[in-house]
Amino acid sequence: MVTPVQGSRIGTYQIEHEIGRGGMGVVYLGRDMSLDRAVAIKALPPELADDPSRLERFEREAKTLAQLSDPHIAGIYGTESHEGQRYLILEYVEGETLADRLDRGPLPVDETLELGTQIAAGLEAAHEAGVIHRDLKPANIKLTPEGKALVLDFGLAKADEGTSSTGLSDAATLTTPAPHSPSVPGAVIGTAAYMSPEQARGHKVDRRTDIWAFGVVLYEMLTGSSPFAGETATDSIGAVLHKGVELEHLPKGTPLGVQRLIERCLERDKNMRLQAIGDARIELRNELDGLGSVAATIGALHAQPRSVLLPSALSAFFAALATGIALALATPTGPFSGTQPPFTVGDMRQLTDFEGLEQRISLSPDGKTLLYSAADGEDRDIYFLRVGGANPINLTPDSDADDFDPAFSPDGERIAFCSTREGGGVFVMGATGENPRRVADAGFDPAWSPDGRSLIVTSEEVYYVHGRLTRAGLSVINLETRETRKLDTGEQSEDQRFDGDAVDPSFSPDGSRVLFWSVVRGNRDIFTIAAEGGDPVALTDDVPTDWSPVWAGSSSRVLFLSDRGGSPGVWSIELDPETGRRISDPTPLLRAPADLLELATTPDASRIALTSQTMLARIRSVGFDQESGRFTGDPVTLVRSTSELHQAHMTDDGSRLVYRTGPPFEDVIVSDGDGSNRRRLTDDRYRDRKPAFFDGGSHVAWHSNRGGAYSIWEMRIDGTNLRRFEGIPERDLHSPIIFADGAEMLVAQSNPSDTSMLAFSRRLDDTWTPARPPVGGLLANVVSPDGTRTTVTILENGAWTGWAIRTLADGHTVRMTRPDGTPMLPGADLQPHDWIDNDTLLFIDLGGELLLIDAETGSSRPTGDRLGNVQSLYAYRGGTEFVYVEAEAGSEVWLTELNPAPASDR
Repeated sequence: MVTPVQGSRIGTYQIEHEIGRGGMGVVYLGRDMSLDRAVAIKALPPELADDPSRLERFEREAKTLAQLSDPHIAGIYGTESHEGQRYLILEYVEGETLADRLDRGPLPVDETLELGTQIAAGLEAAHEAGVIHRDLKPANIKLTPEGKALVLDFGLAKADEGTSSTGLSDAATLTTPAPHSPSVPGAVIGTAAYMSPEQARGHKVDRRTDIWAFGVVLYEMLTGSSPFAGETATDSIGAVLHKGVELEHLPKGTPLGVQRLIERCLERDKNMRLQAIGDARIELRNELDGLGSVAATIGALHAQPRSVLLPSALSAFFAALATGIALALATPTGPFSGTQPPFTVGDMRQLTDFEGLEQRISLSPDGKTLLYSAADGEDRDIYFLRVGGANPINLTPDSDADDFDPAFSPDGERIAFCSTREGGGVFVMGATGENPRRVADAGFDPAWSPDGRSLIVTSEEVYYVHGRLTRAGLSVINLETRETRKLDTGEQSEDQRFDGDAVDPSFSPDGSRVLFWSVVRGNRDIFTIAAEGGDPVALTDDVPTDWSPVWAGSSSRVLFLSDRGGSPGVWSIELDPETGRRISDPTPLLRAPADLLELATTPDASRIALTSQTMLARIRSVGFDQESGRFTGDPVTLVRSTSELHQAHMTDDGSRLVYRTGPPFEDVIVSDGDGSNRRRLTDDRYRDRKPAFFDGGSHVAWHSNRGGAYSIWEMRIDGTNLRRFEGIPERDLHSPIIFADGAEMLVAQSNPSDTSMLAFSRRLDDTWTPARPPVGGLLANVVSPDGTRTTVTILENGAWTGWAIRTLADGHTVRMTRPDGTPMLPGADLQPHDWIDNDTLLFIDLGGELLLIDAETGSSRPTGDRLGNVQSLYAYRGGTEFVYVEAEAGSEVWLTELNPAPASDR
């Protein structure tokens, strides 16, 4: 073999000088003499030119590059042979490698997001062509002087077919330029510090191995070093297999969505890893476009180890989480993309640190006093707390009823609130709790008119933004005449951008408009409407969840909470006060590394209060003795999470578990019955809810808004064959229940005024056909093992009025009653229940008490057992075991000051 020298010719190309050398080849700068352009000429090193496996890989790179055409992949012009040596003629890319750039330190956050988007786009093009890179690292990424990133060196690339890295053609040296990763000979392909765990073990790899490497590169761009770098390749591989990712080393300006993206890319279990690099590209692009999270700080939250949290550590966990929220919110936000925020944010002060939930907050007009509702023994009361004080005053201690939803009047002299006292309704009392009097017999979440003469209320108390029971309407209460009039919120629009639902209302400062949020096609969006009623105007109309809107000191600006970009935060939007139409895109104001529940502000928006939620969720399993009606043995925890978990479902033999994660990312997870070997079936921004196994556990069904409106979807548990159920309506369907034999299904169909129970039978071709006429006013919950009965929730006059058991054949219905004979009511009694056998149900009420229900009569009796805060319950192994979701939640209230941003900063 002849080593090329400067000035030598290879066909129509002339060698100028060597520009790079690595384990896979030597690269020269050359010139295409016929087209007068610079090219890169790649040859095998002389000492490897006779190695058959290296020659094979060299030829493979040429064929691979020939398949790829993308602005972010360096292309190939052709191949040449000269004096027994093979050459690749490649696109010459000016600039330095990302490895060279990282030698000078980490990249700024905004530059990382831009380059990361481009790198992901290059990988996406390769993956769509069926090619996996297998050696993505900074040394194989070129940065042009114009700021463009291109992926290079597909010498280790292979078809995405789950190839093993143990064959002769895969025997290679772990190579990388020092000092980025050590090099040693080995039988696995790639660069040690960037290998995926399956690649390091020599197992089959697919495109998810590139996603792992991309996560490593993204982390290194932000921090300046690989999270798995070691002194030797063996050290690096050990870190890849065992070391946790230290997110606390990320810079403070790293958006929360990017932090989560890195975590998802670096999941060791490839079934739980991000499944498509295109999703990473979208996430990063959303951050750049201002549609994702603000470049806020990580805070102390991300210093918490991702370890198992035992129940005994719950108090310490909540305290640590609260500290993280304080730091994240108190630190000024970093640079925004797009429109600059209209306010600067002051330091965040924690106002409450009590056990339990502080909810439904209201600030006095001067911002010096906070109202909230909280549990006091068996009932809820309203508390008055001076800002900076430590001793809240119970304003409603003399009533055993629930008192909640407090709201200061514009002058701060009165408090409107809701209560179950005296038959329930809306009340007004003095600012220190004196002289409460009822002003209306129905309504929730009252808000004052600017002149203090009226209240506007909604017809539904919203416990949870992501779970709504009914379509709510608005009413205005005249405090002088005590008359209540319904506010016309318009008809359902043809495009279904609004369907009459309205909650959390408030009058604009000039009294001309009303602000509220609504559930539309499964989305939560913000609207305004004229104070006298009419057609609502949408301020937001997209997939992110938007809620808790408040006026920001004028009738032309609104603040609201939103999970845009993956983590709740406060956003701002400008509108025309006359028409209510928005005149700006949503602008991020501040973000938190934990759930936010509510937002309140003073009339001049100089102070805002936020309620944050802390959560510890578990999926647990416990045995059950059907004769005694008691649980047996101690519960076994299968899954733990500091995020919400919902709707756990087990195959009857206990071999597989499925559940969904909580908002903002509502995804379906399957695992073995003991919680191991988790696989993420969905991994996107859609709301995937109420998953359940069917066909012996080989498939999972759920309802989702991925089609634009809620409909029923299915997928195999191996993650393939995602599709909508055929033969049933394609919109407004939810809560599927597939019978044990897989032959019939019940679903709910909702519209603004009613919910109907629909039944379908399964054909031999796996399509579905109506089995019986729809039944209005019913929501099916759980079908008996033999398929003859179902529990239902009853809807009457727009309100859910009770639980019942319905015989499917003849429609015979009996209401469930508590042991004292009173009805079981949705909202007052929790929903978790399932069948022990065909004649008996197990029901868990609000206090965690277990009741046995006779299916014939609907009557119940206590078992003597109690569980914690149970959110779902499912029987398996013939009703001898139960799997359930248990959650412990707390909340704290925070206060910060808002100051108008200088005009030059907007």
